[in-house]
Amino acid sequence: MPRPVSHVGNRYRSPRDYYTTINHRFIFRRWIQEPVIFTYSNGYWDIGGYPYYVYQGYRYRYDPVDYCQYQLVDSETYYTVTNYAVQACSVAYDACAIDRDSLNNSVGAERYFCAEAVDEDLQSSEEQTEQEYDPTPIEMSEERIATIEAFLSGKSFMDVYNDSNVGNCAIYRIGGALSSGNQFGCKYIVKVGQDVFPAADQSVCSQDAQAAAIGCNFGDEKTNTGCILQQAIEAGYCL
Repeated sequence: MPRPVSHVGNRYRSPRDYYTTINHRFIFRRWIQEPVIFTYSNGYWDIGGYPYYVYQGYRYRYDPVDYCQYQLVDSETYYTVTNYAVQACSVAYDACAIDRDSLNNSVGAERYFCAEAVDEDLQSSEEQTEQEYDPTPIEMSEERIATIEAFLSGKSFMDVYNDSNVGNCAIYRIGGALSSGNQFGCKYIVKVGQDVFPAADQSVCSQDAQAAAIGCNFGDEKTNTGCILQQAIEAGYCL
């Protein structure tokens, strides 16, 4: 994917100008962790006319003109490993990402992450973070949560599979009785509107090895599909 072209001039005069526009539910302790909907894969994206780098479901400013304060963070201890100089967002993010990938490769896990660090007066205490931080891109109102809980109450994954069509979501059969399904060997996929959930290439689907990517491998393709659909429902994409 080509890198997005930046706007002309600075949109934000300083990092703080940007921080003050962020919904507080996306500030995790001291770091901005703003999620994106599942259709955004890792890479460069223009979101709302502004360049971001999307990584592991979150968006990070990637503008060559505006300035950012990025930090490399250990997600196990929440210790700042490296504090990068305030500089062009794309330059700062690239520097952090190189170090992040090196450390993650050394431990064999996604332990370290890069994120902008907000000023002290904007950060959340540990207690506030637990109460307020919401790592989902869809705002989950009390009414929406109640609707989802009522719909899923008492249902097994097979029950959810049998529902098949749930609001904006649906199960699609892509493999017949004599067919192994798609290129990953899956007979079923889940769609949110016209988009395959949660991976556009259909790689997360009903076959056990593929469904394992989101913990939905139960040895039966229909049960697996019900689990995938339930995750879409719980994330607020369906109802």
